[in-house]
Amino acid sequence: MMTPVLSSLILAEKPKMPGSGEDAYSCLFKSAGDGYIAVFDGCGGMGAKKYAAADGMTGAYIASRSAAFLSDLYYYQKGFWKAEDCAEDYRKFISEGFARVKDNVSDSSGILIKGNMFRELPTTAALAAIESTPNNTIMCRYLWAGDSRGYFLDSEGMCQMTADEFYTDEDAFTNLRSDAKLKNVIHAGAGFQINEKTVQLNTPTAVIVATDGAFGYLLTPMHFEHLLLSTLMEASSENEWQEGIVRALSPVSGDDFALIAALYGFESFNSAKEYFAPRYEELCRDYITPSAGADDDTLLALWNSYKTNYYRR
Repeated sequence: MMTPVLSSLILAEKPKMPGSGEDAYSCLFKSAGDGYIAVFDGCGGMGAKKYAAADGMTGAYIASRSAAFLSDLYYYQKGFWKAEDCAEDYRKFISEGFARVKDNVSDSSGILIKGNMFRELPTTAALAAIESTPNNTIMCRYLWAGDSRGYFLDSEGMCQMTADEFYTDEDAFTNLRSDAKLKNVIHAGAGFQINEKTVQLNTPTAVIVATDGAFGYLLTPMHFEHLLLSTLMEASSENEWQEGIVRALSPVSGDDFALIAALYGFESFNSAKEYFAPRYEELCRDYITPSAGADDDTLLALWNSYKTNYYRR
């Protein structure tokens, strides 16, 4: 029986405006196999209020970084596998932490913002806690709020494990063509929730978390998988893959983005390339090449074929 260990950890992130990006990330591993990865997207619209006590930073900026810090603290103090109801325990921990942050940054000089869309210190979250298990498997616990996503990617392709939280019913394809509003985000107030999904995954596999700036400006969900695999095929090292993802996303993304990929079960970087090469060829042949210059009806038909596997878990 083999217990998988972390083979590679890829972090690709870039703020749209240097020094004021509202996305954040955190990742910690206590051992070669057990840890967590997470990304947070401060919600710029509903968190536009600036706080003088925080050097004029917006609520969205403060929120994403606070969530990242508190997630590290939760991992050190409690871990993501001890609580009977991890999602609720984590929610309470984050909520209590955000209340303290709010007390520290609030002052009477800030602009008073009212309305249904305003939230105090709002951010999305997508977190994947990973625990190595025997027989070439890992346990993966996804926790999320909002529309940042958790995935895994293996020889069968990309699989989205989280569910985007909008007021309207959107899938990953229609979301790219709509202006749906978020119905649930972490914030310094009552009423938000943390969602949870725990699965056992065979290795080799890549566990991925990403903010919507990484996937929300591409033509289809298939193109997000293609971006990850094409840059992998072109790279000769983890650093080159990371740099390739940033280069590929920067011209097309209209937002900050943060993406972390934790690879398990690979002996080397080259073995990961060899493992994913057949899937990359299949993806190009069946979806990417036919989508070039295609009309909306053709793209929808391709998506309907792709999504059965994309939502397989």
